[in-house]
Amino acid sequence: MKRGKILLVQSKKILFDANIIINYLRRVEYSKSNLRYYIAMGYQIRITNEVRKEITYLFKNRKYKNQQKHFLGILGYIKIVGLNKRIHTRATYLQRIINQSSINYKDFLIASTAIEYKMPIATDDKHFREINKRVGFEIIDWHNRKIMFVNGMLP
Repeated sequence: MKRGKILLVQSKKILFDANIIINYLRRVEYSKSNLRYYIAMGYQIRITNEVRKEITYLFKNRKYKNQQKHFLGILGYIKIVGLNKRIHTRATYLQRIINQSSINYKDFLIASTAIEYKMPIATDDKHFREINKRVGFEIIDWHNRKIMFVNGMLP
């Protein structure tokens, strides 16, 4: 697959999917270094409330209990983005036209939030590529710090 250009996003805000934060908490090396990179470069980390709930739900699992302090440590760099009626309406519409049961409604909400606030999404989730085929938003290739898709197409 053809890759995009080095990440120079106009927006200094990046919407993070849960898998990036979870990999950071699992201490996956590329996630740790990339998250630090974006914070050091002055990017503002954003998550939806649903992503926050997904992450905090992990802490009920004994396996992730110790990672809670790491999450609290980066929480100061993270702002929660509110959802509004337009985001929910767009997410429902996208879910209906894409019609793939393998894509969770939460992913449609995240994509709709990115579109609404004009923010790129940092994710490793392939479902966003499917959503992007119908609508345009930036997806950051988390492994390589590159933009993968812009406006539903490869750059």
